Amino acid sequence: MIKKMNKDTYYKKLALDHRNGAKMKKCMAAIHLEADYDKVFWQNIFKHFFPGYAFHFIFQNNFNN
Repeated sequence: MIKKMNKDTYYKKLALDHRNGAKMKKCMAAIHLEADYDKVFWQNIFKHFFPGYAFHFIFQNNFNN
C-alpha cells in the first residue's frame, strides 16, 4: 500500500534528494529552473560569477496529491 504524502513532506524530501544528488556530482548547488531552455542562460551567469564550480540543474515540478 502506498502512503499518501502531504505537500510539505513531499517538498522537504524532494529538496533533500536534489541536495544529495548535487553533492554526489560534486556540484556547488542544485538549482530549480522553470524550463529546460533556461539552463543555457543560467549556466552562463553562474559560470561567469562562479568559474570552476559545477551546478546541478533541475527542471521538474511534479506534485500529484
